[in-house]
Amino acid sequence: MRGGQVGGYLLVLIAVILWSGLGVVGKGLYRLGVEPLTVVTFRALFACGLIFTTLVLFKPGLLLVQARQFPALVLYGLVAVALNYASYFYALKYTTVTTAIVIVYAHPALVALLARPIFGEPLDRWKLLALSLTLGGVFLVAQGYAPERFALNLRGVLLALAASLAITFYNLMGKRLLRDLNSWAIIAYGFLFGGAFLASWWGWQGEHRLAYPGLAWGLIAFLALFPSILAYGLYLRALKHLEAGQAAIISTLEPVLASLLAFLALGELVEPPQLLGGLLVLAGVVILQARRPSG
Repeated sequence: MRGGQVGGYLLVLIAVILWSGLGVVGKGLYRLGVEPLTVVTFRALFACGLIFTTLVLFKPGLLLVQARQFPALVLYGLVAVALNYASYFYALKYTTVTTAIVIVYAHPALVALLARPIFGEPLDRWKLLALSLTLGGVFLVAQGYAPERFALNLRGVLLALAASLAITFYNLMGKRLLRDLNSWAIIAYGFLFGGAFLASWWGWQGEHRLAYPGLAWGLIAFLALFPSILAYGLYLRALKHLEAGQAAIISTLEPVLASLLAFLALGELVEPPQLLGGLLVLAGVVILQARRPSG
């Protein structure tokens, strides 16, 4: 395997580890009384402020983009940030976590299928096997085997599907934008436009409480820096070295690591089928890593 690919795998793995802490931190915020929509809105706004400040101070040239590139960046921010965050949040309002996760993690299949005609990425038997194992594993990790955990409310299903499509777009559009732009510039403008939309939506929803304890705002800042700026930035950099389908399949490690972290930090029980699901996801990622690229 080439050095660039190894580096790409490591970057995706770090991003996935950072994303896996979202659930634990989110639960901490909800226990402090912070509204979910407030969390996602200020997560995006803080991320925008942090990355723009950093780039202006240290790499201002990265923020210089051509006028013709702005429409794509606006679309990227609206879909990859605003639609992604908001649709998943509202999906959880109308359906169960299990239903949402099972539908949202259909995105690796969508990425792998669409990356073939868009980027010419191969869809060989090893990638299909890895994809099947990881999707099956996610189904078990999300406790899809327990019928009582499903709530197939049409509105919730459509919102979860919207989140899945938004993540698919994030992978494919991100890889396309990397041809002309630096990964940090892409996420800076993504959080700018996505955060502006979320802030408008948050304001339109009416009066909101902002008198939260300092710990709450600290946790939101944590979400902005680690699972947002760093995770998104590292994942995009990984897409320079990996196929979009490869990166999306590896990202299925997120719910596995999130369940493990919830067990360690919150004492949430992990059932035997969930352990099997985690092993299936790991097997799929190992097969993907070991497979020889076509051509």
